[in-house]
Amino acid sequence: MLLVAGLALAISGCGAASDAGDQAGKQYVIGSWTRGFSVVLTDRVAETATGDKQLKVTNYSDLQQLYTDVLSGKADMTIGGPDVFASQAAKGAPIHIAATVSPNSTALVGKSDITSAADIKGKRIAAITTSGGWRITKALLADKFGVKEGKDFEVVNVPNAESGVTQVAAGTADFAVGWEPAVTSAVRANPGMKVAFSSSGAKPGETFGTGWQLVLAVRDSVNKEAEQRAVQRLQEAAQWLNEHPDEADKYAAKQGFKPGTAANVMQQSVHAFVVKPVEGEIVTQLKDQLALIHRTGTNEKEPPARFYGASN
Repeated sequence: MLLVAGLALAISGCGAASDAGDQAGKQYVIGSWTRGFSVVLTDRVAETATGDKQLKVTNYSDLQQLYTDVLSGKADMTIGGPDVFASQAAKGAPIHIAATVSPNSTALVGKSDITSAADIKGKRIAAITTSGGWRITKALLADKFGVKEGKDFEVVNVPNAESGVTQVAAGTADFAVGWEPAVTSAVRANPGMKVAFSSSGAKPGETFGTGWQLVLAVRDSVNKEAEQRAVQRLQEAAQWLNEHPDEADKYAAKQGFKPGTAANVMQQSVHAFVVKPVEGEIVTQLKDQLALIHRTGTNEKEPPARFYGASN
């Protein structure tokens, strides 16, 4: 996987030495991927945090570059799936989870249902292979149907969910991996397209909730005050967006989402933002979520205890 190779290089240049030094007066960077729905949240933070001397938001169109910059110290925190960050923390990256941001579910969309291994064997799946959404989806497929990437199905790498849906529509892929609001957009815009498989209904070995949590990952070098401030900023933005779904839709439209999509998924509580610090039950939920990936062999090592909420 390109992400693993790229991040391994980033890790070689980060660690205790690069995190040393006085952080007083530093303005920390929240990196945000513009093709992920969480950009709605960070755009709201950027707008309300104008003049904040501790925090600023920087947008990225390239997901791999964003993750690489966080691990190398060019950015200080970002929102994404927990498994990518857990994998790198297990390899020594100085990163931990400060908060959960939003429950979500990953899905395979296509023109036919997936109810057994036979429905996916020999098929082509379009996926953003650097994303946490893909990692959890293939872990769920392995757990529920016993199918493995490369052995039972082919993966076509795409830059975003929309490109995957386009490949399905064109017949160059059978299914595409997505999450809200991309899934809703795909089904609405393409007659005959449906949700073929969803993590929210997968029900693997243990109860798995929605199947995926977006989290705020933070470098260990970020001081406690700045980390708490970032979580507070996100909580305030989340509350406002949940109360004003039509306004959330305006933020989404600025980033290229179709008008009405954000408001629709938020009003249906498909993708409401719920920002909670990592502690107690949240830690248990995250560990259970990552356990599936470990069990299916997608991830070799578990992250250290400090990964779940540690900070200076």
